[in-house]
Amino acid sequence: GLAIAGALERTTGLRAAIKWPNDVIINDRKVSGVLVETRSVGHAMNAVVLGAGINLHWRSSELPAEIAESATSIAQELELSGRGRVPPRAELLAAVLGDLEGLYDDLGSRSGRVRIIERATARSSILGGEVTVRFADGSSISGVAASLGHDGALVLDDGTVVDSGEILRIRPIA
Repeated sequence: GLAIAGALERTTGLRAAIKWPNDVIINDRKVSGVLVETRSVGHAMNAVVLGAGINLHWRSSELPAEIAESATSIAQELELSGRGRVPPRAELLAAVLGDLEGLYDDLGSRSGRVRIIERATARSSILGGEVTVRFADGSSISGVAASLGHDGALVLDDGTVVDSGEILRIRPIA
């Protein structure tokens, strides 16, 4: 998400944020989603598979009704802002891969991992807001999104650490 947000911002001029754990948003609407799957044997991680999608050319009239209120595209946001052009796919992909390579290099050191969390914190759309997180088993928890842990987990104001889940609701604290 961090690589995509940075690449989108540089190639379009649009401000991109991260909605923990895996969405990239522009103007509070999802423009990209990231999925990461790991394979491990015992304590050793053998492989990481990363998948991402970025909505480039959809116009508001083309969005399926069930996501029209929550999703957007680069073309739509550029049209609304009255500036810029949709970057060619190859240009955007090169920018994402360049950022991803830098992030991958940062994963190799403690100070690099700290920088990643700092950058993700700065781009977070949920920190400081009241959130409801739904878990895979259907249960949920609510609280104030206080910080990101050293490993990227969401930490709520009561100290609860959330490793994975879906943010259902975000409400800014007045």
